[in-house]
Amino acid sequence: METDHEQTGITLTGIDGANPLGFLAAIGCSVIANGVYPDLKIAWTNQAGVWRPQLLGCDFDREKFLENFYKAFVDSPADPYRIDARLPFEAKRFSTALLDWGKRSHVDDRRTIDLLGGFGTELYPDDKGVFQDTQFRMVRSADADGQGLPAYALKSRLATDKEKMRVALFGPWSYQDVFFKQHDEKTGKMNKRPVPSFRWDPMDDRRYALRWGNPTKKSENDLGTVVAANALAVEALGMLPVFTVGRSSRTTGFHRASNRKHYFTWPVWSCPVGLDTVRSLLALKELAPDGGNTAKLRAMGVVEVYRCQRIAQNQYYNNFTSAESVA
Repeated sequence: METDHEQTGITLTGIDGANPLGFLAAIGCSVIANGVYPDLKIAWTNQAGVWRPQLLGCDFDREKFLENFYKAFVDSPADPYRIDARLPFEAKRFSTALLDWGKRSHVDDRRTIDLLGGFGTELYPDDKGVFQDTQFRMVRSADADGQGLPAYALKSRLATDKEKMRVALFGPWSYQDVFFKQHDEKTGKMNKRPVPSFRWDPMDDRRYALRWGNPTKKSENDLGTVVAANALAVEALGMLPVFTVGRSSRTTGFHRASNRKHYFTWPVWSCPVGLDTVRSLLALKELAPDGGNTAKLRAMGVVEVYRCQRIAQNQYYNNFTSAESVA
């Protein structure tokens, strides 16, 4: 394979590979961009000690890339997020969606069916008939308005304009996205709504007791999120499917260590590879906390491995800790 020194490409200078949200956003970006640039490859390049994603096989001019990419993002179907506002939901309904989209999908367009595979597995639902979902769901299955991860994904897409996409891809991440305007079909007015977060950025771990202000009363001056990064990151779920071991579900990228704690582990690689190879890299058994093989990883072009813990803030929400380099 070619190394990142043998080609030049566009570097996503806003994304830090050591941030789980950043890594997921880079993968999601690649999924969307691959629809525009079929020969797209992704590698990581170290800039001043930070791993940045580098895309090859696409427009190298930043403005032209942004224009084409943002159009592809807007045009990408939101169907997976409209099946139900909650996650998880009834297994029968989920199974029907899987069968339907399985028939519609083909080798050159698997985005929707892959995304559904990243939502969960229809096998072995719980005693209420609800399917087992992804460990990337770190928000409530449904909030007070009956909305969960799929509804948050729709809101994130709606709140992402071209300039917010520019910030997500090229930086700097200033965490200024607190509210967005949403059209109210009943009144015909544009109402101000809070920007949702999937809690994939360690910055999202802001405990009530440690905040300066009351988190139930949001203001424009509050620390927000990077909404376009969230909108891209959710697209990465299609590359991190849920599968079963026995009668229990597992999520690609997550491992339960001998200390019974749950960790998300991801690789950074220097060789430009396509999405099929990325999918294989994300599922490497060598990434497991108790079974790492650094020499084998290096031989495959993996230059660094990051790991963060999935922690429960309370009974409703989870967060990622700051990542550590483990290989």
